[in-house]
Amino acid sequence: MYAMSMKSYLTWTYVFFLMIWLTFSAIITAFVISMSLNNAESRFTQFSNALFHDISEKTKDNETIIEGFAAVFDTYTSTELKKISQYSKLVIERHPQIYALEIVQVVPKTNLNEFIALQHKTGNINFQIKNFSYNTDRKWRPVQNKAVYYPIIFIAPMKPGFEEVIGMDMETVPYSLDAMAASQKKHISVATFPFRLIEGNLAYVIFHPVPSNSINKTQQNNAHSDAPYIVSLVVDVEKMLKSDTFNWPTEMHVQVYHNHFSPNDPIGELLNVKATRHTQLEELLLPHFTYQRTVTAAGQPIALHIEKQTRWSDLNQKLLLIITLATLLSLTVLVSYIRSHQRDKLAKIASEGHLWFLANHDPLTGLPNRNLLRDRMEVAIARAQRQSTKCGIMFLDLNGFKLINDSYGHKTGDQLLKNVADRISICIRADDTVARLSGDEFVVLIENIESRKMLEMVAEKIRQSISRQFIIENQPISAGISVGIALYPEEGINLDELLKLADSRMYSDKHAAEKIDNYQI
Repeated sequence: MYAMSMKSYLTWTYVFFLMIWLTFSAIITAFVISMSLNNAESRFTQFSNALFHDISEKTKDNETIIEGFAAVFDTYTSTELKKISQYSKLVIERHPQIYALEIVQVVPKTNLNEFIALQHKTGNINFQIKNFSYNTDRKWRPVQNKAVYYPIIFIAPMKPGFEEVIGMDMETVPYSLDAMAASQKKHISVATFPFRLIEGNLAYVIFHPVPSNSINKTQQNNAHSDAPYIVSLVVDVEKMLKSDTFNWPTEMHVQVYHNHFSPNDPIGELLNVKATRHTQLEELLLPHFTYQRTVTAAGQPIALHIEKQTRWSDLNQKLLLIITLATLLSLTVLVSYIRSHQRDKLAKIASEGHLWFLANHDPLTGLPNRNLLRDRMEVAIARAQRQSTKCGIMFLDLNGFKLINDSYGHKTGDQLLKNVADRISICIRADDTVARLSGDEFVVLIENIESRKMLEMVAEKIRQSISRQFIIENQPISAGISVGIALYPEEGINLDELLKLADSRMYSDKHAAEKIDNYQI
């Protein structure tokens, strides 16, 4: 008893120290990983805030530029385009994201001919209103007949090829009509959705209505023109967003888009810098950071969405390597210590288990013996009482086994017993029990049955199986089996009563068989 208590004490001592080792190692490792992940999240947030600040500042610049451009036009009017060009040149040199500054005049159909004539009169002899098919073949097309036209009458800078843009109906620019209407209605700057320019650049246009003062001045200089003006700023998205001050992390997925759309909708996409591929294990074990903010500029609803899947490279790998080596070394020492003290105990447990098996199983066939059969019968009876079911036993005895043993030897007889045990086991369910009592006597315990008929069916199945010829050491051997059946609870309430009755019926079955047939060997 003392020895068992001491072994239990030592076992729990080993478990205790092992748990301390695991806890300490886990705390240190978790601390290093947590520190690394916090640093990675901090770097992610710093980059995201810096990029958002840069985009916000440029959107504010865009609004300041378009409002200033409208004010300049309000001051000089369309008759002094030279001064407006000088101003535009200075602004564009300072802000590389500006693709173009334009002036759009709203011309009703009733004034179209007079408007074109005025353009020719002021020196633009080739002026005509035209469309550009942005969404189809991207070619110049004749203007369509409609109520109102929005021709571009000024563009800066005037690069080679830009002269073709003069006279282009701004309504043909994707999403422009709604943006111009909103700008005039709310008297604020309003941006279009992203689209591709004639040259293929990704851009969007900001419209701003010109104050009424300039309209009045123009009306004084031109009695035929009473149409308002709209100034526009064409923003080159690539130059606006890809700043040289940013070192774009390859592990971040950066999306800038028009807030009217979802981040993954290509129509609203302004910038989409995809991250390098990460492993499934990184996605499973490491956190995923997300940053989402929208620029507050009312006329430019630009949203920033950044995602980062933490990588192994974000962890402090040198420190983790040192910790891993240290923990593995300490684990090796601890395991060696535990194994050296547990080896004897494991050997004893294995010996005890083997002894228990020998005490409860037949050494020849490996089947349960009388002791284990008794335990299982008690459990079966208790279960049958709880569930109001029945169980039964069959007492089996080989016919003519002594003659077989004497004729072919004990080795063949033992092998026959093994084969018989296997065939009986195949005939019953996995939850039932077949046991060998002694010699050529077997007992089968059948649980959860409804009537005696079920036992008789199993008995007949066993008889037919045993009646098939055995081949042992290349010799055909025939055997038969006698069966006695007893049913719980009708015919006995414990194993001894049931065995006694089944044994008696087995002998009756054997005598009846001997009268009918003689077994041949």
